[in-house]
Amino acid sequence: QAHEIFKRDYWQPSGAAQLDWPACLLVFDTAVLHGEGTARAWMAEAGPNPYLFAAKRLRVYTKMENWHFWGVSWCLRVADLLEEMAT
Repeated sequence: QAHEIFKRDYWQPSGAAQLDWPACLLVFDTAVLHGEGTARAWMAEAGPNPYLFAAKRLRVYTKMENWHFWGVSWCLRVADLLEEMAT
């Protein structure tokens, strides 16, 4: 059931299904964490380059009010995604 929910609610609405690897990974993960609308908006700003998208995500994080509490975890998550992209 989880697979169907993720596909229906995040993978398809975010546009990740239409993207090549590894952009699809970043857009999908962003949709899960921040909503599919945010993922689409950031893709519109950063374009299809996954590294620009990751940079956009990190910059947004540093401006969030709860950066002091969650910042390290958010950065580690993006680092994990970048590592996955490299394999």
